[in-house]
Amino acid sequence: MPDNHIRGLVYNGLSTIYIQQANLPQAKKYLDSASAIANRSQYLQLKNEILKTSQNYYLKIKDLALFEEARQKQDSVGEQITQRNTRFLDSSFVELEKTTQQAQQDSNAKNLPLAAGGLILVVGGSYFYFYRRKQKQQHRLFTAYFEDKKQLVPAPPQSKPSHYLVYTDADDMEEPEATAADTGALVEQADAAIGRKQDSALLLSEETLQRLLNSLSEFEAQQQFTSGTITLSQMAAQINTNIKYLSYVIKTYKGRDFNGYINELRVDFMIRQLKEQPQWRSYKISVLAEKAGFSSHGKFTTIFKGVTGLSPSVFIQHLENEDKASIN
Repeated sequence: MPDNHIRGLVYNGLSTIYIQQANLPQAKKYLDSASAIANRSQYLQLKNEILKTSQNYYLKIKDLALFEEARQKQDSVGEQITQRNTRFLDSSFVELEKTTQQAQQDSNAKNLPLAAGGLILVVGGSYFYFYRRKQKQQHRLFTAYFEDKKQLVPAPPQSKPSHYLVYTDADDMEEPEATAADTGALVEQADAAIGRKQDSALLLSEETLQRLLNSLSEFEAQQQFTSGTITLSQMAAQINTNIKYLSYVIKTYKGRDFNGYINELRVDFMIRQLKEQPQWRSYKISVLAEKAGFSSHGKFTTIFKGVTGLSPSVFIQHLENEDKASIN
């Protein structure tokens, strides 16, 4: 076979097959051969396809630095393809304009169809450009969510306690029923009670801290956060602690307040279900919201977009595209 872009595409196809079979040495061999041809070629579509395969290969070997480098190169090639298409459209428009001027001299009746055709061409090209740009931005957000989850490492508990939390007899009093939105008011009430009785203050020991962290891990593993009625006071009573201690541990070791902690757990849970159980993608958004523990379709959509940057329906579409690409 001649040493041209077709040969490069064949090598790229072989590399893709070996990546799917987890035969990484063979995948690397054909990927290098394809890349060598692409580097000598002016065929941008070939470069684009090989950079896609390179990203899949680097994900397999867990080399995020090379993955990011390949992604940036693909974005650059994509911009070149877009610019080339734009130049083609501009050239086509110039030729069309010349034709229109000539036609105007022959017959005014022909001006309207020609102008309409030119407008459709320009509008269609512009729409395609901005649509592709939006799709690329959405895909970056989609990919970034999973990359962030892979790189996220929980902070280990401190070997020695460095914060003093006051515990008083008031912490053992029965707490009023409250929703997650009332967290701030409950903590203020606890602080006021603590200020009245400082004589029985105790230190939050490392043993207590570790017990609370273990309780949070068990809470997450059992997916208790999908209960739509979970509140800070209920959770504190369930793990045998008080609101102040629980709020402190969540904020310090989970990096967010109670509402943010629960909502992100719900979003992460729903994304796992959508990824692992494709049949969930056909459910209505209101059904998904209820299964994750949200009180309404609108609240689920708002919080989902706040966590991922994408609406649930757009995220599901990217999951579908990813599955199709894997099959191909």
